[in-house]
Amino acid sequence: MPKQFKIKAGDKAYNIQYEKYDNISALDKNKKETLEKEVNSILVDAWGIFPDDFIKKHILHENRIIVAKHKDEYIGFCAMS
Repeated sequence: MPKQFKIKAGDKAYNIQYEKYDNISALDKNKKETLEKEVNSILVDAWGIFPDDFIKKHILHENRIIVAKHKDEYIGFCAMS
């Protein structure tokens, strides 16, 4: 179950959900594909297109990942080794 925290931007507060995965290699194929697609969307929106294998080599290759969502839209991530 996703956990929540609240952030404030100006005079508005937003409920943000986050999911933490401690062992990326143990995730099922569908979850890995979803994470890869959503992380790619975040990267493209922020910085443009990355090489095809970038996410698998540099993000999903790590041991842990935390993803943040607002209203079921992925808005951020943090990958850790």
